[in-house]
Amino acid sequence: MSNTSKGIGQDRLAGVFGSKYMPAATYNNQRIYAFIAQEDDTQFSALSGGDESVPQVINTGTVRAAAITTAISAATIGQYNNVAYTGGSGSGLVLNITVTGAATGVVTVINAGTGYVIGDVITVTAGELGTGSGPVITLAYQDFGLDYLTSQSLASVNLNKGALITAPQGETFKTLIVATGSVIAYS
Repeated sequence: MSNTSKGIGQDRLAGVFGSKYMPAATYNNQRIYAFIAQEDDTQFSALSGGDESVPQVINTGTVRAAAITTAISAATIGQYNNVAYTGGSGSGLVLNITVTGAATGVVTVINAGTGYVIGDVITVTAGELGTGSGPVITLAYQDFGLDYLTSQSLASVNLNKGALITAPQGETFKTLIVATGSVIAYS
């Protein structure tokens, strides 16, 4: 019988739900959505996914509420198109804002622009919404529509047996370099 006090024994998972046992080695051209460490101190030297040939593209449409890290304040009710902003590492982003109350409104991405990345902070310039201040938007992976998973070094991270790592929704891990230990991978 397998040791199930931490994790699940490879004999119980391998071959189940498209899974396979992967000892320390380099694995390319995979389509793995999750994996479970099978030994204490399992370590990776690289983990990547997505399609790196496709640039990160901000989703158009209404900006997620959670992306607005500082709310509108004392704004004038109305529709504001192509509002000025500062910040972000890209260019060409076009925002429209509909202010429905002094501290409420809807921010819409009209043009995604290019070159924006996860963690960019975009601040609507003071005075763009009549009086008061505009919102601050902090971009996270959920704000990008295409392949935001590119690469991650886990060389200094030790995973204990049973640790579950999943790719963000809609993405898969394509390259895994398991430096020490082993995993059960699901595809």
